[in-house]
Amino acid sequence: MKALSKIAAGVSPSATLAVSALAKKMKAEGKDVIGFGAGMLADYLINNSLLPFLVTCLAAFLLTAFCQMFRLWIFHGASFWRLLAMALGQSVFSLPLAVPYYYISRAFHRRRALR
Repeated sequence: MKALSKIAAGVSPSATLAVSALAKKMKAEGKDVIGFGAGMLADYLINNSLLPFLVTCLAAFLLTAFCQMFRLWIFHGASFWRLLAMALGQSVFSLPLAVPYYYISRAFHRRRALR
């Protein structure tokens, strides 16, 4: 047996995919389910209104910006307050870019649902 095959044989099944499969099974049984597995949250947010989608996008932008900010603050000694202003500015300017993404994604999901 090749080395890659031995490694692949030792990999355990994905818990995320198992949760997603369980959510799909429960949904097929008619139960009201909001799955938070692979891509389920995005599907839930896209199928609802724009506001929850934008709030989630803002949270993701802020988290990303703050992670970059702390890296620069700790490893490069940059001014904390200047980095904080930059992180907030990045998040605020990135948020309008999420609006077209929302409508494009929503159209894609509706098209996929019609198949």
